[in-house]
Amino acid sequence: MKYLKQLFFLTLFLFSNLFSAVKKDYLDFIKNAVENSWRNYPALIEQWKGTVKHYVLWGYNPPGEPIYLADALGFLYKLTGDKNYALRAIKILQDYSELKNFYPKEFAESRVEYSEGVPTLPNFFFLFPYVRAYLNIKNSGLINEELKRKLIADISGSIDHISYFPEWGAHNRTVLRALAYLLGSIAFPDHPSASIWRNQANVLIYDNLGKWEAEDATLYNGVWLHTLLIYIENSGDENILKEHTFRYYFEYYLNLITPFGTIADIGDANFNSAFERFIPCFEKAASFYKDGRYKYAAEKIFKRMLYDNKMSVDLASIISDAYRWCDDKIKIVTPTEKSREVLEDIIGKKIVFRTGWDSLSTYLLLNYRDEGDGNYLTRHYLRTTIPVEEEKMHHGSSDENAITFLMTRGSILLHHAGYRDALPSGMYGAFRADYFHNRLVVRKNKREARSSPIYLTPTAKNLKKQSLLEFIRNSGNYRESKTYKIDFLTFKEVEYSRTRLTEEKIGYFWDRIIVFLKKFNWFVVVDAVKFTQTDYYTLAVIWHTQKILQKGNGFYDTRIDSIGRYNVGGDYNLLIYFPESYAKQDSFEGEFRHFQDEFAIYQTISSHYKTNDVEFFITFLIPHHKDEKIDNLIKKIKLLNVDKFPQGIGLGVENGDEKVYLCLKLDLDFEILRENIRPRYNFESGKIKYDKIETDAYFAYLNENNKESSLYCAVSNFIGLNFGGKTLAKAKPYTFGLQLDGGPDRVGYTKLRFFEDKINLVSKND
Repeated sequence: MKYLKQLFFLTLFLFSNLFSAVKKDYLDFIKNAVENSWRNYPALIEQWKGTVKHYVLWGYNPPGEPIYLADALGFLYKLTGDKNYALRAIKILQDYSELKNFYPKEFAESRVEYSEGVPTLPNFFFLFPYVRAYLNIKNSGLINEELKRKLIADISGSIDHISYFPEWGAHNRTVLRALAYLLGSIAFPDHPSASIWRNQANVLIYDNLGKWEAEDATLYNGVWLHTLLIYIENSGDENILKEHTFRYYFEYYLNLITPFGTIADIGDANFNSAFERFIPCFEKAASFYKDGRYKYAAEKIFKRMLYDNKMSVDLASIISDAYRWCDDKIKIVTPTEKSREVLEDIIGKKIVFRTGWDSLSTYLLLNYRDEGDGNYLTRHYLRTTIPVEEEKMHHGSSDENAITFLMTRGSILLHHAGYRDALPSGMYGAFRADYFHNRLVVRKNKREARSSPIYLTPTAKNLKKQSLLEFIRNSGNYRESKTYKIDFLTFKEVEYSRTRLTEEKIGYFWDRIIVFLKKFNWFVVVDAVKFTQTDYYTLAVIWHTQKILQKGNGFYDTRIDSIGRYNVGGDYNLLIYFPESYAKQDSFEGEFRHFQDEFAIYQTISSHYKTNDVEFFITFLIPHHKDEKIDNLIKKIKLLNVDKFPQGIGLGVENGDEKVYLCLKLDLDFEILRENIRPRYNFESGKIKYDKIETDAYFAYLNENNKESSLYCAVSNFIGLNFGGKTLAKAKPYTFGLQLDGGPDRVGYTKLRFFEDKINLVSKND
C-alpha cells in the first residue's frame, strides 16, 4: 500500500500540468493523513510514555501529534457532521489529560512556573490547535458535564500558563501565544479569565498586526504568517489584509519559491522542511486578492509535499486551513516575474536571479539582509531575555551577502547551511555562523599557513599548519554588520547586482558583485574589500558542497546529491573556478553542515593592509552537464589587462565568434576629486582601461560578435564608454552653479544611470 501511494504521488508530480489543487484534493489529503495517524495513535502514546518527558525550554513535553490529530478530527466533524470524528477527538483530549501524570515529580518541582501545578499543555507551539480542537466539537452533544468540566480546566489552565512567559515582539512565538489567548476567549466566553485572555491577545498581537516581522527565517516566517491569518480570521475583521504589509509579504514569499517547489530556506530553516504552512497562506491570498499567482504558489508547494510523501497529521491540521480558504473559482496564473529584487533594499534585502518558474529553470538567491533598523524594541527585548547571541535578530543567520541557493536544470548546486544541531546552536555556532555560508569571511590577524621551510627545527617541521576553519572559527556569535544595495540591473544578455556589507568594528566594507551571464548560464561573483583600518587581516571566500569530483589549478568540480535526508541529485554539477590567484591560496576542508558531511572550498589570503587598500576575489560559478569536460569551460575565461588594477578588474569569456568583456570598478571612491566642487568627479578622474575598453563605469558588459560585426553593450553609472578608440556613449556637458567653495559656475558632466545598445561595427562607408 505504501508503494502504491508513492507511485500515485510521483505520477501526480510528473504530470503536473494535469494537476490543480482544489478543495477536494486538500480534503482527501486530510482524511488520509487522519486515518493513518488514528491507526498509529495508541502505539504513539505508548512510545511516548517510554521516552524522556522533559524539555529544557518548557519542562513537561507531551507529544504534539495527538493534538494536531484532534484538531484535524474536529475540522472534519465540523465540515461533515460525522460524529465519529468528534468521538475520536474527544477521546484524544480525554487521554491527553492523563499524560502529565507520567511527568516525574522531581522535574515538576524544579520549575518555578509549575508551582500551581503542571499544565496539560505547556508548549505554546501547538496550544492553539489544542484550543481549536475543543472549539470545533464543544457543541457536538457528545461531551458529558463531568468531562466538559475536566477539559475546560485542562485547556484553560494551559492558556493561563502563558502568563508565566508572555513573550512579546514581532515574531512567530508571540503570535502563537496571542492566538491561543484569542481562541480561548472564544471557546470559553463565560470563563472568569476570558476577558483577561482577550486583553492579553490584544497586547501580544499589537506588534504584529499590520507591522513588519522581526525574523529572517523561512521556517518561522511561515509559522508567523499562517498563525497571524488564523488570528485575523477569528478576530472578525479581515479588512486589515488590505494594508500594504500583508500584500508585501505575499509577494515576498511568492518570489522566494524555488524551482524545487519550496520556499528557499533562509536563516533558521532546514531544506525542504516546514514550508507547508505557506500553502494555506497562499490560498488565503488567492481568494482575498483574487490573484491566480498565489494559487499557483499554493499548488506548487502542495505538489512538492505530495511528491515527498509527507503524510503527517500536523500537515493535515495545516491543510485544513488551506481547504477553508481555498476558492476553486480562482484560476492558476503562472507568475511572469524573473530576476528581481525581493522586494526592495529596506525590509526584504534579497535578490533573485531567475530564468523562469518551471522545475528546470535557473534560480539563484542572494540574501543581504542585516538586522535592520526596524523592530528595535523586539530585538533588544529578545537579546536581553533569552540566549540568542548566535542569531541575527531574530532567528537569522550570519548570511549577509551570502548565496543561499543555486539551482538549474533540476539540480541543486549550492544550498543553505541549515538551522542548528544543538541548543542554542551547535559547535562553532552551527549552522548559523558566517563560515557556514557561501560568502566572504574577514578576520583580523594573520593566519600561519606556510609549509615548513628548511630552517625550522625538526620538531617544528612536524607541526601541522593552521587550517583556515581553525583560524576563523569562534563561538559562532553573531557579528554585527550593516548592509546596503548599491545596484541591481537586468539587461537582455546580462544581469548585475552589487551589495555592500560593512563591519565597522573590524574595519572594512565588502561589496559582493554578482553578474549573471545569461547566454552561458554562468555566474561571476566578485568580492571586493576595502579596508578602513590599518592592520593584519585574513580573508577567505567560502563555497560549500557535498562532493568534490575533480580539482586542479584553481578549480573544483562539485556536486550535491543529498541535503539532509532528501536526495536531490540531478544531471548537472557546479564548477567553482578562481581565475585570479596572486598571493592567494585555494584549498578545501571537511566539515559537518546541514546534518551531513560536506566540504568547504575556499580561496584565502593573509596580509597587512593599510586604510583604503583594496583586496578582491573572483569566483566563476559554472553549472554544467556532468559529462561535459571541465577544460573546455575553463579555457574560455581570460583576465583582461587593466591599467588601474586593482581599482578595477576585467574578465573576458571567449565563445566561438563571440568575446564577452566584463569590466568592474572595485573602488568606487578613487574617482572623487580632491576639490569640494560639484560634480565631484569627471571622466578623467574615474576612467579605467580594460584591454580595448576605456570607461569610468561601475559596471560594463560588452559582447563583440565577429561573425555579425556587432557589439552589444550594457553599462551603468558612467560618463563615457569607449571601445577600440571609438566613443560608444557619452554624457553631455552642463553648467553647475551653487558651488560650495563660493566659486563661479562650472561646466561638468553628470553620470548616466545606464545604457544598453547593439552597435554595428561596420560603418556605412565600408
